[in-house]
Amino acid sequence: MNAFNTHQLQLILLRPGATDLDEQGRITGSLDIALSANGKKQVQRSSAEIANVTIDRIYSAPGSAASQTLQQLAQFKNSKIRVDENLRNVNHGLWHGKLVKELKENQPKLFRQWQENPELVHPPGGETIDEVRIRINRVIKQITRKHKAGTVMVVAAEPIAGMILCELEGSDLQTRWQTNGRFAEWTWVRSKDGASVAS
Repeated sequence: MNAFNTHQLQLILLRPGATDLDEQGRITGSLDIALSANGKKQVQRSSAEIANVTIDRIYSAPGSAASQTLQQLAQFKNSKIRVDENLRNVNHGLWHGKLVKELKENQPKLFRQWQENPELVHPPGGETIDEVRIRINRVIKQITRKHKAGTVMVVAAEPIAGMILCELEGSDLQTRWQTNGRFAEWTWVRSKDGASVAS
């Protein structure tokens, strides 16, 4: 699937900056957590990198980290922003707040499967990858229906950011699945040839 192969519409995928829990190596998922001091600095660096980009519309995940990330991007303060619940990060249920290394040490087989084949893992009290895909594709369809040209920014954290890229590229989830480690990074999804180009 490549919903953006229209030769006119382009998309920028921006991850929010890091939170304190991210920096502690914990599973944050859909928890609503503010940016850390370092996360704010990360966003400032990204702000300088995309200072000359004109954005026609912004679709953002809900939550403090996403909203604070946008607040720090002064050049987009007059842009139209739609907060979309479908962009809420993956609900990891009872795994929320747990140390990643704790899960790796206590449940090594499950952890390895979560990293290598996340579609097969359903955290207790969380949601399945198929459920997340349904949400993602609602957003993609909405964007392509409303925007036939120009540049749209989507603000979403990992791992849902990687899942969005997979849906647009038609690639395997394993190629983009990252549960942490990418903060305030942005990726162009170019409509001309359908390629994704990471900054």
